[in-house]
Amino acid sequence: MATESSSDLPSETRVGEGAEGFPHASHYPIVLAIGLGLLTVGAIGHLLVLGVGVVVFAYGALGWAHDYAVVDYARGVVPEQKTWRNLGYDSGTVAIGLIIVSEIMVFGSLFASYFALDSHGGPWPPAGMPSPDLGLAIVLAGVLLASGLTLHWAQVSMERGDRRKFWTGLVSTVVLGLVFLVGQGYEYSSLFAEGLTPQSGPFGSAFFALTGTHGLHVVVGLLLIGAIAVRARVFGHFGEERNLMVRTITAYWHFVDAVWLFIVAFVYLNLAA
Repeated sequence: MATESSSDLPSETRVGEGAEGFPHASHYPIVLAIGLGLLTVGAIGHLLVLGVGVVVFAYGALGWAHDYAVVDYARGVVPEQKTWRNLGYDSGTVAIGLIIVSEIMVFGSLFASYFALDSHGGPWPPAGMPSPDLGLAIVLAGVLLASGLTLHWAQVSMERGDRRKFWTGLVSTVVLGLVFLVGQGYEYSSLFAEGLTPQSGPFGSAFFALTGTHGLHVVVGLLLIGAIAVRARVFGHFGEERNLMVRTITAYWHFVDAVWLFIVAFVYLNLAA
């Protein structure tokens, strides 16, 4: 595929509508809010409401994503808030920074719970329970680190206008992320077969809560990287000057990689000691 030239991008970009605030006025956030409300009500036992909430939420999420990522891109709208731009940061960079800070709090609480249960729960893991596989965890760490390198390579290639390498880097990252999930699924199935489950006691609940939450973040990251790949391949999006989503998702993925290294160091190595 040929490298991207300036002619592939909108000829004129605008910061928001009328150069103020967010890039568009959309009804989809209201739909999302209604969907979340229905999901909340449905979660307490109303299955019909829950099903309707899933449909409404999905409709709102997909519609807003299309407006924001496809329609506004084609119109040349740059989603940037002046308040943060005047401080030297675009709104997307600030947003991903706040998201990562909140995720640090989430994982910090999970680590704290794990160590608190470890210090008061007797033998860890309990006698008769299998111990997670350190060797597999290290291999999976290598897989995730490799995926971080391929995603960084994709970002650099995109910034240099090389769309072929950009696409190759994205696909490589998705494949490596899927390999990680398959490896984690294999470990879970082995532990389940040997009697260690989230319901088998404090150790099982703490271990699976921590590693499972990380696995969920890997899934979310892969979905976002997949969305970037679709936008790049189908719509020809992203280039040297239009790359906010690529930069922010790359930062998120590096955070997910780092969390797994902490899990290997403070959970798997500690259990193997």
